[in-house]
Amino acid sequence: MNKESLPVHRLTTPVNVLTLSDSFWSAITTDWTGTSLGFSWEIFLACDEKRFHYFTRSSAPLELAPFASANTFTPNLWEYTVAEIFFFNKQTKRYQEYNIAPNGAWWQATFSDYRTSTTTRPPEQLKVEPLSYRNNNFWVTGFSMPVQNINNPFSEADLLIQVCGISGHSKPQYIAWNSLPDEDPDFHLRTLAVPIRIIEV
Repeated sequence: MNKESLPVHRLTTPVNVLTLSDSFWSAITTDWTGTSLGFSWEIFLACDEKRFHYFTRSSAPLELAPFASANTFTPNLWEYTVAEIFFFNKQTKRYQEYNIAPNGAWWQATFSDYRTSTTTRPPEQLKVEPLSYRNNNFWVTGFSMPVQNINNPFSEADLLIQVCGISGHSKPQYIAWNSLPDEDPDFHLRTLAVPIRIIEV
């Protein structure tokens, strides 16, 4: 089932994602193939005047990338359990990908066209603030960053998003807000990205 939009909460005061009510989280209940997940996978997106926030809460088994140190800029996180988000622009072919692992390791790339990577700003200029938390029942990971990181200049009207992730390494499950069950998993497909739906908080 394709969903036509993504809820993004507009914040006027800071929130603590670890104590957010369940009503703020949106669940993804099936993997790319349409198979029911054997665990929870929920997302929370928000923005305020200066920053964009993206978080995933899940009870998926953890298979962390052994090469990924906590809260560091790390390529190839997609080989293990990871949350991902893609930002597209209606007016251009340019898009961006952000990955974040359950330990807060993160990565970003900018593309000029489908899977055509371009030079991007150094990690220190992106000003991404990662967050990670784990207990015996679930884990939370995500980040906050300046809204101007997104399709600068940032435009809510032109923004399209695909939220996705991978659970596991040896037998990965591919998870996405929208998918094509009869096709191989491909999070880079612009046709699966959707507009945002602002929810005033």
